[in-house]
Amino acid sequence: MYKVFIGSLSYNTEEDALSELFSEVEGFENVSIIKDQMTGRSRGFAFAAFATKEGADQACEKFNGYELDGFTLNVDHAKEKKREGGAGGGRPGGRSGGGFGGSRSGGGFGGSRSSSGGGFGGSRSGGSGFSSGSRSGSGFGGSSDRSGSSDRGKRW
Repeated sequence: MYKVFIGSLSYNTEEDALSELFSEVEGFENVSIIKDQMTGRSRGFAFAAFATKEGADQACEKFNGYELDGFTLNVDHAKEKKREGGAGGGRPGGRSGGGFGGSRSGGGFGGSRSSSGGGFGGSRSGGSGFSSGSRSGSGFGGSSDRSGSSDRGKRW
């Protein structure tokens, strides 16, 4: 199965209208408008499935730039969804997104943060705070490279 991304949809576009349109292409199987889980409202994009690569190619050529319900469609081959780890979900560029116990360049509960920030139990090479009763930065239970009262009043 070959998937095609359909972007820039009107929030009012129905699956039946998209199915009718894309059924003009050989090998069309189905279409699925992506909806918000909480509201059930369209998120403004969909995916169409084709039995052959040629059908998917033809749909991209034929319908990219096509106007439907007052919107110009953006149609292209769907990209494979990358699944990157961590309790906080995946992020592009190799960042895991943090979360409980996750490592992220942005901290999180028990995470480490190398340049700034920290987190609950995280470390921050530029400073952290709330460890052993002293307050020198942000975060809880982290380590701090900054010390002394001469830092008071400075903005980081």
